Amino acid sequence: MDNVISIVKKSNQRGGRMLSIIDLLEAGTLDLDKSGWLVSRIEAGASFLVGAKPGGAGKTTVMGALLIMLPAGTELYLTGRNIGVSEVLGSDVNRNSAALKYIVSYEISPAFYEGYVWGKPLREMFSKTDMGLKIAANLHADTLEDAKYQIITENGVPEHRFNRCEIFVPITLNGWKRKINRIVYYDEQGRLWKDLSSNRTQSMREIEIQDFLKYCVKTKIRLIEEVREAWLSWR
Repeated sequence: MDNVISIVKKSNQRGGRMLSIIDLLEAGTLDLDKSGWLVSRIEAGASFLVGAKPGGAGKTTVMGALLIMLPAGTELYLTGRNIGVSEVLGSDVNRNSAALKYIVSYEISPAFYEGYVWGKPLREMFSKTDMGLKIAANLHADTLEDAKYQIITENGVPEHRFNRCEIFVPITLNGWKRKINRIVYYDEQGRLWKDLSSNRTQSMREIEIQDFLKYCVKTKIRLIEEVREAWLSWR
């Protein structure tokens, strides 16, 4: 099984079908504009955090839907409190130095579940960004300030390592309906976090990705396995 599919499906703690980015588009959780931007950044190797304070808001769903859009050959490593990042990586991390590598945490939390990290394991996870590894994780945070407090203040992760996460995706709940109204990203040139503007000029790659997503909607490609297969063939 594809390494990306395997890690994403393993995150499914509530059972049922894992939702794809196409499902999220059709449900109105994401729109085409934000989806095109997110996928263009993530396929290029951007680290990202998905946040929402309430449990069951869909953090893991959104993270999994985005991970499915990674390029072929991407290596995912699931970390947790019971197994450190270095142990997870082992010697395999150097086997293919050109491959894009992501450390995945299902949740940044002090709870003891598979894929959850806190304290020393969390600091170790962020330290691997010094080696060029990427991070994909969820946490109970509605704002960037909440995320910074948990990761920097409570866990002692240096701010420069936190900034390497690059993208923070907060989920808003309105009843049972989840919505991604804004995306916050780190502007490396300006050395600051800013909101993604809907008035920006879209890149050609974003437009191409939107065409792919519209194709999937039209042809009813929705299952995560189907979306990933179509995505890898299309890229």
